[in-house]
Formats: sequence, structure tokens, C-alpha cells
Amino acid sequence: MMKRSLLICALVAFALASCKKDETTSPSGPTSQSDPVSFRLDSITLTGFNAMNGNGSYWDGGNGSNPADPFVNVYKEDVLLFTSTVASSASNTGSYAMSTPASGALPIAYGAGTKLEIALWDDDGDPNNNAPDYMGHVVIDDALTFFYGGDHAAGFTDLQVTGNNGITFLLTGTFVY
Repeated sequence: MMKRSLLICALVAFALASCKKDETTSPSGPTSQSDPVSFRLDSITLTGFNAMNGNGSYWDGGNGSNPADPFVNVYKEDVLLFTSTVASSASNTGSYAMSTPASGALPIAYGAGTKLEIALWDDDGDPNNNAPDYMGHVVIDDALTFFYGGDHAAGFTDLQVTGNNGITFLLTGTFVY
């Protein structure tokens, strides 16, 4: 019995001696997630525009049998960073990927307070002067705040954004934490 008591005391003493007194424990609850520092605009899809310009004429003149040839310019703080290829003879109610570059490249990163603008143009424009025609645009003054909902999501897919002159885009982006 005495040997057993000495053995138990020795084990307790050893256990106590092996404990560090300066250990700190980490909180057992979840840590709070941070908000994103930016987002990347990954893709743009055109899903609608007015069939006629502000003068009541079809974009490429005539009776509408020669539809518009839209492309987009994407700006960050008024600096042009991306121009898409042209979607030839596009229906104003069709869906057209606008992410293939003619110049620049997607994705484009936008931080807090950064302005995003997407301008839509008709490539061959008025047949009388053959210059591109402005079709409309979307301007978002603080793009990160506009797209981020506070839910710590990885990003957004096909979020509909409508601009002036009846233009509509579906945008896809990724948040950067």
C-alpha cells in the first residue's frame, strides 16, 4: 500500500512538474473573418440593349435588318484597361460573352472606393460616318462596396447590372481577402 501511494505521488508530482505555467490557450470560438480588400472582375456578358439609338434609328441604319455590332470598354478610375472583341450582328435581346480581349485583359482588380465603368459601343456605327456609336454605360463609383454583401462569399456569378439606354450586363467576380 505504501509503494502504491509513493508511486501515485511520484506520478502526480511528475505530471505537475511537466506543466508549463506560461501556456496560453486560444479562444475556442470562431475567429471573425475579414472583409475583402478588392475584387476581380472576371467576366462580362451582354444580355440586352436598345435596338435603336437616341434618334430613333437602328444602330447600323436601315430597317433593323443589319443589327448592331457591340463591344465593351472597361475602365478603372477613368483609365481604359480592357476592350472586348466585337459581337457581330447582335440581337438586342441576345446573350453575348464580352470577356474575350481585343486589347487589355480580364480580370481587373478593384479596391475600396474604386470606380468601375463599362461602356457599350456599336463597332461600325452610323453608315454615313462609319465611326463607333456610343450605346450606353454602367458606372459604379465604389465597385467593391457595390458587389460585396458582407457575407464573406468567394465571389459572385452572373450578377445583373443595368445601365443607361437599356443596357444590361451579367458580371462575374472574385473577392480577394
